[in-house]
Amino acid sequence: LQVIKKANELKPNYSDGLSVQALILSEMNDKGRALVLFDKAIMLEPKNSFALNHKGLHFKTHGNKDKARECFELAIKVDPNFSIAHANLGDYYYDISKNDKAIECFERAGQIYKLLQNWKEAAVLFEKWIFKLEYTNTKSSRF
Repeated sequence: LQVIKKANELKPNYSDGLSVQALILSEMNDKGRALVLFDKAIMLEPKNSFALNHKGLHFKTHGNKDKARECFELAIKVDPNFSIAHANLGDYYYDISKNDKAIECFERAGQIYKLLQNWKEAAVLFEKWIFKLEYTNTKSSRF
């Protein structure tokens, strides 16, 4: 907590840093300060899906499931490919026994995760291919 607090002092308007500090405070059961920091992070960057999702986790942890759902839905609206927010929304639906909706959310989270993994693999292969071309071109231009 001290490290993230110091980072936030150095860069006080960094939404992700405030969100992480808020999440830590939430885990330490400092609900009031956590909520203030979540709100500040979202005020600074309203489309920060990371902060919205973590605020939802805060509400879920502290028993306010409806506000948690709202935050997860906002995070998904801001970033439809945020697989973790889909999974957290699935947890919400599972907790209230809406299993069909939970499965939908979990499946969507899995599809997004798989898609992102495929893109990551493609990027790595592309990078290797570019490096190989650069190496080949550098090697052949020496002669």
